[in-house]
Amino acid sequence: MFCIVAFIILSILGIFSASNRALAKEALDCVLRRVTFRPCKTGFDQKMKAKILGKLLYRSESIARFVNKYFELLAWVFFLTFIISGFIVGRSLYNFYRYGNCHGLSKETICILQHTP
Repeated sequence: MFCIVAFIILSILGIFSASNRALAKEALDCVLRRVTFRPCKTGFDQKMKAKILGKLLYRSESIARFVNKYFELLAWVFFLTFIISGFIVGRSLYNFYRYGNCHGLSKETICILQHTP
């Protein structure tokens, strides 16, 4: 699942930086191969894992060891967090557009985006 999140993030960053476009293309290839239950040809996931672990190893060896051991699980956690937060943001924006607050018809709760007439 790391490839999916990396593809989405690198695609957005690729708009502004050419170096991220090449990584986004590799991530797309990895995503398409993972969807068909095949391993990545380019080793994108291993390359990114090595970059992340290299930076973590510089900071803390124990954290790098933990991330290395549970990398796939952490990737799933970040993927699910990404999906859930995207759903919540989308629902809040819809409610703000439709009802003028983040929570829909219930106006008792505080909303950061709420209008003050």
